[in-house]
Amino acid sequence: GEEGPTNFMNEATEYGAIFDLSNDSLSQKVVVNFVQEDIAIIGTEAFMNPSDNEELTLGYYLSKEFDQFHFDIGIRHDRINRRGSVTTKVAHDDDHDDDHDAEETTETANFDWDINSTSFAFNLGRDLTESLDANLSFSRVERAPAAVEMFMNGPHLVTGRNEVGNVNLDSEVANNIDLTFTFEQNGFFGSFSYFRNDVD
Repeated sequence: GEEGPTNFMNEATEYGAIFDLSNDSLSQKVVVNFVQEDIAIIGTEAFMNPSDNEELTLGYYLSKEFDQFHFDIGIRHDRINRRGSVTTKVAHDDDHDDDHDAEETTETANFDWDINSTSFAFNLGRDLTESLDANLSFSRVERAPAAVEMFMNGPHLVTGRNEVGNVNLDSEVANNIDLTFTFEQNGFFGSFSYFRNDVD
């Protein structure tokens, strides 16, 4: 067709630090991470207005060996800010005349969302015999909606669809449990896992 070029631009800056607080009895780390991201789609295929995103992540990890058990736990907290807008076309037909095309205008709504989410996971392992061990894991993970999932609103020519986001999306929450038995002896190895994932 006669469509002009479309530029997909993503500029991001990220800073992070890991502080190792381990000692002889346990392993533990603290993580701090900050991301600032600008997303823009400019051109005839622009199905989303530019958006600004900031994300601060704080994390903690602990691992410790007991007499017969091995224990790991990790916790992460995310503070996310998404700023964007959604432009919609509105048709106006003041004359109510079917012979005339309705006049179109655009309306833009601005949004500034703060999203807080917390995720954690733990693992408990034990050697049952010299050749058999068991591990039980559980995690609850929250994922905030991405900017494109919230603010996209328009025809996406590559996919051939009119894509519409939802600025009222809640965070995705996944609960996962995993029980694994591992066997290794005389060159033979095998494992059995039972897992269940529940995603909302």
